[in-house]
Amino acid sequence: MLAIWFFLSFIGPELKLPDATLRLSPFYYYGTPLLHGLQVWSVVGVVAVAAIALGLGTLRFARKDIGV
Repeated sequence: MLAIWFFLSFIGPELKLPDATLRLSPFYYYGTPLLHGLQVWSVVGVVAVAAIALGLGTLRFARKDIGV
């Protein structure tokens, strides 16, 4: 997941990805809360993406490593 976030924040602007897509990366917000204030809906979006990734990782782990 970290590789996807890295791709979105550092390579995404060069590929001219939409701003809504770039906002999915937590690296997008590095330093900006100090400059522009906390954008609540953007943070909620990042937390939602992280929760989905955590849920998918948990399901995958349970099936692959624990479930025989």
